[in-house]
Amino acid sequence: DSDDNDNANNLNDSSSNDKTESAVLLNARSQLKPDNFDIDEDIREIFIEEVTEVVADLEDFLPIWQQDAQDLTPLTEVRRGFHTLKGSGRMIAAKSSAELAWTVEDTLNRVINESLTLTPNIQQYVQLVFKFYFFKLVGDFKSKKEHAVDFRPLILLGQQLQQQQSLEPALEELLLLSDTLTAETKT
Repeated sequence: DSDDNDNANNLNDSSSNDKTESAVLLNARSQLKPDNFDIDEDIREIFIEEVTEVVADLEDFLPIWQQDAQDLTPLTEVRRGFHTLKGSGRMIAAKSSAELAWTVEDTLNRVINESLTLTPNIQQYVQLVFKFYFFKLVGDFKSKKEHAVDFRPLILLGQQLQQQQSLEPALEELLLLSDTLTAETKT
């Protein structure tokens, strides 16, 4: 679907000075460091194995949580999965993907400690980030290929959800990908 590809293309890292981007998004783009793909092969293999296991666990727990958002058991497991993705990513200097995982973990921490009310948008956001890991990031690390996805809009989206701000229209459109993103979606 061309709308899905257009939404995914909004995540591409463009260095153009797009006048339609907000100052907040431009600032986010300037602060996030890229992932490091130049790491020891053994460490990379351990990282890929761990991420693959975590993503498989998330694949099991996310539908359960989506069915019963008030059940703390799957919510805690989903949060734990993103915590592991954050820690593993930071260990190998996968800075941008670790920061993305941290944004999800922090959002879910706030839901668990009841300082943030769980909304359908938050659930969509978690699903969206999971799909990027599942369909895009694991393969990028396996093939040592730089990500075609710019995580900064996703991180900013998570931050706006945490702060209960009105979502920027371009970021709100990203939530639609949570229902349609597949391995074939161009990013």
